[in-house]
Amino acid sequence: MKKLITIILLLAVSAGSFSCAGSEDPARSGNITVSGTETAAETEQTIETADLDGFELRILNYDPSWFSWANTLMNAEELNGEVLNDALFNRTVRTEQNFNASVTFELVSNTQDILGRTVTAGEDLYDMVMLFDAAIASVLTGGYLGYWDDLGIDLDDSHWDADAAQLYNFNGRQAAVSGDFSLYNYSTRHCYAFNKDMLAAIYPQGDLYALVADGGWTLDKLYEIAAMAVVDVDGDGSLTKADNFGISGSVTRHYSALLAGSNVRYVDKDTQGNLYFTVPGSEYAQSVIQKIVGLNADNQIFFNGVNDIGNNDPLLFRNAHTLFAAAYINEVAALRDMDSDIGILPAPKYTGEQDSYYSLVEGGALAVIPKTLGGDRHENAGILLNALAYYSRQEVIPAYIEVILKSKVSRDEESAGMIELIFNTSVNDLGTGVWSSIMKNNYTSKIFLPRSADVASVTAAIEPQATNAIDAFMTAVNEQTGQ
Repeated sequence: MKKLITIILLLAVSAGSFSCAGSEDPARSGNITVSGTETAAETEQTIETADLDGFELRILNYDPSWFSWANTLMNAEELNGEVLNDALFNRTVRTEQNFNASVTFELVSNTQDILGRTVTAGEDLYDMVMLFDAAIASVLTGGYLGYWDDLGIDLDDSHWDADAAQLYNFNGRQAAVSGDFSLYNYSTRHCYAFNKDMLAAIYPQGDLYALVADGGWTLDKLYEIAAMAVVDVDGDGSLTKADNFGISGSVTRHYSALLAGSNVRYVDKDTQGNLYFTVPGSEYAQSVIQKIVGLNADNQIFFNGVNDIGNNDPLLFRNAHTLFAAAYINEVAALRDMDSDIGILPAPKYTGEQDSYYSLVEGGALAVIPKTLGGDRHENAGILLNALAYYSRQEVIPAYIEVILKSKVSRDEESAGMIELIFNTSVNDLGTGVWSSIMKNNYTSKIFLPRSADVASVTAAIEPQATNAIDAFMTAVNEQTGQ
């Protein structure tokens, strides 16, 4: 299977190697870093073990009571025969044994409050804290964070998310990271599930996995195939939940995935490392938004069953009334009681000439270091956190792929290859996280939900608020990092 996955990944990633110049926004294509696209073919990495003389690594994590939409698991107390549980348990034990250390996890409903209280009190209680991505900016500018670059970790290694590392590095200081010891940003990765039975009935000649591998899985192709599924089943002349549609899912899931998949994000970095609101100065970004709106104009190819941006009727896909569903990976993993088999795909490219697929990470949690972490703990904490991420890459991530395949996703090599491709093409966007209320939600409610073509005026209205928020953040960050 590994050989086939490698072939799929290499084809998918290199599909744009023969692309024509100018197919993407020049200002964007030079900035984005796709994480781990070489993973399946990379040289086997190793780490050196060490005797840390019983050092205790202390991790603060969310319990699942509030963070219900993501997979919050980072550890298991005992073996129980469940593949993911046992992989987590064995990963932790392996780390502890190889480094003569212990790893403890404290689970709470709100890590941000505890981080703030302990740092304010000057207490050194945790080496690492998992933090909701939307909270990173306020915690950083509030002066509660230490920096990962003090821990001596090479974040270029494949068990770290390169795109997150690039985005959350300010003036050479690493404020937050995403490592393979956490499933948050894997489980909140955007993707598209599809009903294999419906596809076979309306598009029997189509092999969507081969289409992805050949670089031909594009916006136009998604809508071309999805349009075939739209049927007035009851023949009453109107399309309702009793009929069939092409694509379902929440408006935010669908359009956010399509934008990121088209190599557009609301917030990016310029060549000096400063964040900026991309849409006003990018003809490419505005043309992508216009294109996506146009694909949905005057049709019911996309239908979410409710008239708001964040919710949808999940029964539409579960009961085989839509061919595709825009979803988090975690939502696909929960589809075990469907009657139909399903497949899984990355978000489509904008065009076939685009250099890569891009899979948006949104609504997860990142790993941060409390400001109060003692300097004498930095080296050992860094060694153990790197080991946890490294061993997770070997054991936990394959186990999580197995969990997803235990849903109604077909248990075949191509499905596993698609999941790995989605996992290895991550894109992070502060405009869908930290500033989602200003950017993502405004575009979704004012452009995508009403299917409006008025992109220029909406962008002009958003620009002052977005720019002011980013400028205030960068000013505070520069002060925090001594610039």
